[in-house]
Amino acid sequence: MSAAPSTIEPIRALALSRVQESFALEGDPLSGGDHLRVTRRERRAAALRESENIARTEMARRRRRLGTLTPEQELSIERFLISTVNKISVMALAALDKESELTSKVP
Repeated sequence: MSAAPSTIEPIRALALSRVQESFALEGDPLSGGDHLRVTRRERRAAALRESENIARTEMARRRRRLGTLTPEQELSIERFLISTVNKISVMALAALDKESELTSKVP
């Protein structure tokens, strides 16, 4: 199991960088009222979709290292990977939201 952290770390770093990119805004990120909430929600959904795409890409790149798998096993691994990436992305998004809120309160 020692290979798992080193395999997940590049995926985690890439997912985090994509999430951060999706949260980069031009101008004041906290102006806009309801429009901001929609935009933030859209960015969150886009970041999660991007994370899933990254997970699928990494799965395809590393698929042959897994050896012979049944279709059910392959699907289970892909679901597990996407679930893990989503959890990491959600945590990163929550941290970015919190940082954004803290930044808005600074005079």
